Amino acid sequence: MRELWNWFGCRGLLSSGQVVITYPKNGKTGLQNILADDFVEATQTGDKLFEYAVNAEVPVGAGLKIIIKTKSNEYGYDWGGFYPDFVENWKYTYYDNVSKSNTFTVYESGKRAEFRVIFGYHCIIEFYENGAKTPTKVKEIKVKK
Repeated sequence: MRELWNWFGCRGLLSSGQVVITYPKNGKTGLQNILADDFVEATQTGDKLFEYAVNAEVPVGAGLKIIIKTKSNEYGYDWGGFYPDFVENWKYTYYDNVSKSNTFTVYESGKRAEFRVIFGYHCIIEFYENGAKTPTKVKEIKVKK
């Protein structure tokens, strides 16, 4: 393995030709990043909504797709939503009522990729890094009201 510094100033390790995607603790606006490894619970503070960043640093040559799914199968429970006007470098699908999910794909590696979400209910995030056909990582986000 050898160390790589991408143009964001973040390190990644090259192993078998794969570039490591990093998930900073916070987005550019200071909001907590739900993709960061240590983020597992969304909490409401005061009268503020459950608003968070979705931020990934995808070096040139790498790729990332995430799927955010509602955890409950009950009608009326949706994971939340996102602000289409604040999506930066992600392609997205509208909410799919059958799979109860949205899919987001970084469309240009080597550039900042970020958007904002608001949570309504517990969800599962599947990560598909570097063209993987099955999730490379899965995490659950609990919403504490």
